[in-house]
Amino acid sequence: MIYQFDLPDDAATAVAQISVGNQFVIEIASGTDGEFVKERDYVAEPETRFATIAICRCTRSRLPLPDQCNPQKIVRIRLSDGLPSDGWGPY
Repeated sequence: MIYQFDLPDDAATAVAQISVGNQFVIEIASGTDGEFVKERDYVAEPETRFATIAICRCTRSRLPLPDQCNPQKIVRIRLSDGLPSDGWGPY
């Protein structure tokens, strides 16, 4: 899933609040052509690597978005499955 946000023209920075569960990966890209950068990989964290559903559920309340906003003021956030082989993707 990719979410795209068009920020106000005067925005220099922004903060996203994301509530996500299961074996998720959160990536952020600046602009429509920017490369996605991994912000959080819940599966890669040793204490949650094999957990599913509520055990992996968390809220990221201060997820920083790119400090240098692109001229279009567009930010994309991608949520993906950290372990696609078992089908426990993000929710």
